This record gives sequence, C-alpha cells and structure tokens, in this order.
Amino acid sequence: MLLKAAPGFGYKIPLPNSNKAMDALTAAMTNGLNFIVVDKGEIIGAVILVYESLWWVDEIFLVDIVFYVAEGKRTYKAASMLIDRAIKKARELGLPLQFSVTYGTDLDRKEKFILRKGFKKIGGNYLMMETING
Repeated sequence: MLLKAAPGFGYKIPLPNSNKAMDALTAAMTNGLNFIVVDKGEIIGAVILVYESLWWVDEIFLVDIVFYVAEGKRTYKAASMLIDRAIKKARELGLPLQFSVTYGTDLDRKEKFILRKGFKKIGGNYLMMETING
C-alpha cells in the first residue's frame, strides 16, 4: 500500500525500509492500533496509530502514521469508517487523537474532511526539498 500511496505524497519518496515498516506495523498490531477497510476481499484502506508524546511533556497521544484509502476507492464512507474507528479507540483508551494532513496532493480536501470529523487545526508542516538534494 505504501508504494501505491507514493504518488499522493507530492514528491518522490525514497524506497521504504521494509524492516522499519514491519517493526512499526507489528507494534501497531500488538497494541491493537491498526484498522483496515476491506471491499470484495481486498484491503482498500488502513489507519495505523502509534502511541506518541510531544518532546516536552509526558502525556501520551494516539497519532496516525498511516491513513490511506486506495485510489478509485476513496469514498467518504471508507475514509469515514477508518477515522471513526480511530476515534472510538482513542475514546476507549482515554487518549487524545492526532491526525496529520502533511503530505501529498489535494490537501484542502483532506483537511476539510478531517475538520468535518471534529478535529481542530493545530499547525502545519512545510518541506524544503533543496535540503535533501543539495
């Protein structure tokens, strides 16, 4: 799914480190923090969460490391099911939930979707590509 998601990042991403990815996915599965949407036997979307804290506090958050719905399957229903499941898990755990709209194309649409689900905007991220390529 990561390779299929690559065009949506908005810039060329390096090849994934399979071991690092498997470690993150295994930790999410072990903690019950990964959720998928299946359509006709095919995984068409996923949200994967991790426990995280900000660098200056001990408070734990749930943070998304993956929120993806396959191109051609990007319906409000599929995306909404994933977000709703993440919200339910955060409530069960009594933890704040943070989603990021930081990479890719069509950011306005993605941001509007997240805001409609009840999230509040708390900042943004910006990338300087020249620091990568010299």
